[in-house]
Amino acid sequence: MLFCPATVHFQFRNLVLLAVSLPLFGFLFAILWSILTAWESSTHTHCHVANILPSVSAALGNSLQENVWQWCVGLHVIPRCLMIWMYHKYLSQIIHQTLWLIVGLCGLLQSLENFGLLGLTFAGSDDNYEMHRNFFILFILCAEAYSIILVVLLQAYRKLPATPLEEKSLFVKRVLIICNVFSLLCAMYTFARHNSLCEPGVYSLFALFEYIVILTNMGFHMTAYWDFRHAIITTGKQQVLYLTKQSKNVYLRNILIL
Repeated sequence: MLFCPATVHFQFRNLVLLAVSLPLFGFLFAILWSILTAWESSTHTHCHVANILPSVSAALGNSLQENVWQWCVGLHVIPRCLMIWMYHKYLSQIIHQTLWLIVGLCGLLQSLENFGLLGLTFAGSDDNYEMHRNFFILFILCAEAYSIILVVLLQAYRKLPATPLEEKSLFVKRVLIICNVFSLLCAMYTFARHNSLCEPGVYSLFALFEYIVILTNMGFHMTAYWDFRHAIITTGKQQVLYLTKQSKNVYLRNILIL
């Protein structure tokens, strides 16, 4: 364990857990509670065909689920912003300096993704559909673009060798982004098919792919747990320390001065 002579120090990976666990809890609660308490109304569509699963928007249509989801998303903003800041400093150190503009773009895309999530969460589809739709488009476009660019940067443009944990994190990132993009395309197809043909169960398939898109997005951000596995925030000295291990040597890299 690394000792830092400071007032308070804590492991950054716990902040990552908090940032991902809050929206994950809100999402799972909304879906499960809707299935248990309002299954018929939450799976009802304009086509009047049989469905099994509620869409996310339908699950959040009730006030309790919506309130829990809004609280969870609202509370996760601060740790998520710290993750954005940390990733910017992290990428600035390990990616070739000639790509500083792309590194900055990653930070911007993450910020816009977070802003889009907040917007679509608090601008409900029932209250203001157009605003909700625009925030969703902003969220999904920025999330996909950021994920793909980050994977490309970490795979092809590192100037420092990756640790085993970083290699594991990158592998999981690749798997999750492939599943995410595939599920997003399937969700778009099943949504269009449901609206045009009104077949039984198709809207449930859309809901299922929608769940996978959301969960793989959360999982992608959760890989920061490995990227910052040894990061420690020290408040007294006002610095963040990032500790990595390569072979038998231990390297201490000060990647962020607050």
